[in-house]
Amino acid sequence: TQVSAVASEVRASEEASRLVVAQYEALKARRDEAARRREVVQGFVSQYELSSEEVAALESVEDPERFVRALAKLRMAREGCEKAIEAKAEDAVEQYSAVS
Repeated sequence: TQVSAVASEVRASEEASRLVVAQYEALKARRDEAARRREVVQGFVSQYELSSEEVAALESVEDPERFVRALAKLRMAREGCEKAIEAKAEDAVEQYSAVS
């Protein structure tokens, strides 16, 4: 009858709505995870990125103390990158989070 047909359409509509909501929640979770990873990467880069002064110190040895400090940071960056590459992606995220 018409009532059962309408009830069937309502159930189908409710199921479609549940699927849309589930897809939205999954996409939202992926977005949040991507944002978290972006923050980790930005923190990693900001910790190891050389400043203009440090780059200049590496290009010139006029100030040996600045050169040595910049070189030490560069070595630290290399070691950090090697550790991140060696670890699984999740392990690298956890390792960096524990350090900061």
